[in-house]
Amino acid sequence: MLPALEGGGVERGTVEMVRALAQAGHRALVISAGGQLVDRLKLEGGEHHALSVGRKSLGTFALIRQLQRFFRDEEVDIVHARSRMPAWLAFAALKTMARPKPHFVTTLHGMNSVGFYSGIMTRADRVIAVSESAKTYWSSHYPRLRDGRLVVIPRGVNADEFPFGYRPSAGWAEQFRTMHGNTSERKILLQPARITRRKGHERALKLLKELIDRGFNAELLIVGAHDKLRSRYRQELKELATSLNVERRVSWLGHRSDMRELYAVSDLVLALSTQPEAFGRIAVEALAIGKPVLGYDHGGIGEILRQIYPAGLAPANSANALLERAMSLLREPPPVPAGRPFDKSELLAREVALYEELAKG
Repeated sequence: MLPALEGGGVERGTVEMVRALAQAGHRALVISAGGQLVDRLKLEGGEHHALSVGRKSLGTFALIRQLQRFFRDEEVDIVHARSRMPAWLAFAALKTMARPKPHFVTTLHGMNSVGFYSGIMTRADRVIAVSESAKTYWSSHYPRLRDGRLVVIPRGVNADEFPFGYRPSAGWAEQFRTMHGNTSERKILLQPARITRRKGHERALKLLKELIDRGFNAELLIVGAHDKLRSRYRQELKELATSLNVERRVSWLGHRSDMRELYAVSDLVLALSTQPEAFGRIAVEALAIGKPVLGYDHGGIGEILRQIYPAGLAPANSANALLERAMSLLREPPPVPAGRPFDKSELLAREVALYEELAKG
């Protein structure tokens, strides 16, 4: 259960889990309001049931009886909530169901505000943290998680999807040149992140300006979906780019399915969330291909870079240090080590095993 199936990390991780469950011979059902990943979910062997379980309204609790019927009719073994409102609905539905009833699982994808509303994520039979940083954050604020229910299963990357040293096909490269010109003399910065205020887009635009002012022939590719509620923020960013006189050096690419190729043609991948995040999927993907990543030393991004590429770390929210680190990585980046510490198949297998253990119990 999750709010929607758009292009974010939680949604993509859900589709990957559906594939792993289907390959293991299990039936995977997803409840959400829908989105652009529904078709892919179905291709991977999942079933989608459209229901607005992410709408933050007391009226959403009217769905409880419908969910109970669904769990019972479909003979559901595990209910896995991946965000807070779906978790509240799942918890309320399961609480009053007669036994035998499904087991309850949640995943801590973020460093949510501490309080009653977020606390629902700690009430499951098993609680998954996507990083050691997330585990530390949640267990420090919710002591009840120290009872053994909390496990760490990071997200990962597929070696076939993001092979080390990957180079795009000639056809893709030609199409890219047609749209963006000859980039051989440019330094390409890539920021793949949903367009929200906490993802650091303003900092990326200002960094681009500072690099250009220091003589770098740089451009910025911004990849990420935005919903209608955030259209105003996207317009603010475009106005900021104009005020900085870098609007011609910025490309707004929206949601893309060719991230592997975009990582490959980039010189530096930016992970500039202004607040600590539980994980850093873009960092893992870019590093898997062998591309340098620049990010703040906090949360999951800091954890990943310390483990794989410490040269890409900048003190949290220090603009000067970020600029110095960016210039260094663009001039002479240390090579990214080959290897795969976040292998997706292994990590998904651990999550499937957790499901199977609960179902047997």
